[in-house]
Amino acid sequence: MKSPTLEFRTTEGVEDYVRTIYNHLLFDGKFYQKLICPHRSSDAYPLSKVGNYARVSRRYLENWINVGELLGLLSTSKIGYVFEDKNLSDEDQYWMVAEALYQIGTHSYLTEEEWQSKRSYEQIDSIIEPNTKVTILANQLLAASLEEFITESFQCRRYDKRKPFIICDLGTGTGNTIVSVVELIDRLSKDKPAISDYSRQVKIVLIDGQEEALKETFRRLKKRSRFKDNFRQPIRVIKTIKDNFGSLQDNHRLTDYYGKVDLVVSGGAIMHNTYKRPFFSTMQSLLKEDGLFSCWDWYFKTFLAPNLRIGTEIRREVELIDKSTGESHTFELGEDEPFNREIRYLQKRCKMKVTGILPEKELITNLKNLLNQVALFGYLDTDPRDGQVLDERKIGSEFVSRKLEQLYWEKVHSLQGFNFIEDFLTLLTQVEPFQQGAFCYIESYGCNNRNLLRQEGFERVQEFSLGEQLIQYPNLKPIEILEPVNNEVIRLSYGHK
Repeated sequence: MKSPTLEFRTTEGVEDYVRTIYNHLLFDGKFYQKLICPHRSSDAYPLSKVGNYARVSRRYLENWINVGELLGLLSTSKIGYVFEDKNLSDEDQYWMVAEALYQIGTHSYLTEEEWQSKRSYEQIDSIIEPNTKVTILANQLLAASLEEFITESFQCRRYDKRKPFIICDLGTGTGNTIVSVVELIDRLSKDKPAISDYSRQVKIVLIDGQEEALKETFRRLKKRSRFKDNFRQPIRVIKTIKDNFGSLQDNHRLTDYYGKVDLVVSGGAIMHNTYKRPFFSTMQSLLKEDGLFSCWDWYFKTFLAPNLRIGTEIRREVELIDKSTGESHTFELGEDEPFNREIRYLQKRCKMKVTGILPEKELITNLKNLLNQVALFGYLDTDPRDGQVLDERKIGSEFVSRKLEQLYWEKVHSLQGFNFIEDFLTLLTQVEPFQQGAFCYIESYGCNNRNLLRQEGFERVQEFSLGEQLIQYPNLKPIEILEPVNNEVIRLSYGHK
């Protein structure tokens, strides 16, 4: 993988150090592979092409990668000089390594096998959407919440009708988010003549790394009869270059829109960034004054820790086992409580096991996520298109999904816990023949977008859970969802420039 152009936003004075660590881990990383890339395609777990633990969100990364052990290895490597600077505390060094990992997490996305193949966008519509209908609800909620902003924007006198109202869709996919917004504008145009007049000046910018998906969205918009009547401006399609949202600031085609975009929307896409600050900085650059950034994104705890166990409240158990003596040290921490100095000190000479303790509601959500990943391989109890049982997809006498569900509940009720690598991926490697999925498994769920928006200078920042938004828009509740939904599974975030 070529090293992308990066914009580091670390503590002043250590940017070059982080860059050095980043490059070293990428290009001399075979010594650290078992810590940060334990299941590359050449290893025993081929179902994830890159498999970087660094793809876990910043919030949970400490639980997956023994950063202290990694720091110790780096300190004795050829770049050890980085850590000899007396002005850097132990804590500074620790977070410099973590910072480099966040960069790797973001820039390891968008490989040919993951997102650029035709299969990847086909899976979105044929498998993911039918199995997670809550995404349809999230798109409708996001669109409904934008009605007041769009109405006021169209009616505000200081808007020049000769200039287009520009909507930018980040991570377009097959267009489910932008189509919901267009449907809203269609309705407003029909009901309010003043808006109908102005809506003819709407311009849409689609941004995604999947060329086939962008073409499909373009076709969907063009087919809409009211779109042909109302939207006279061209639709512009922009393919992300080299990497993904982590390098948007390097996309020169976007500079034409700096300071001109009225509304940015994004649905279920930002989680592919572990390092989000450059992304939100680019959003600031795109938006005009009083422009609005709005998104919905996944927010659940599948990747709280490599091991999961059932309990009454969310917490973590950190076990450190001395490699020389076998002595064990156990610590109990809250969900977001950072590792303390004692843990970081012990890490350098210990193996680490972190177990996330979750209530049943969270575990049910996590299991649904894992089953959806199994669905990407085509191993389902029933076909989502017609509901027919898929008898030919058996392992012995059991479906893969049933076997996974049985194993999952057995393990989360045990002291050992359910392990993502040893249990989930090992189960899938037993499936013959298995289909290579177009998506990597580890995702950056659960980031605090509200704080990140504030850090990048957005004003009037708001964030709502799916449940909170459903209360605001009760008419959307009747949408067909096959099973009860965890109302915390999705969050909607907003920020004004």
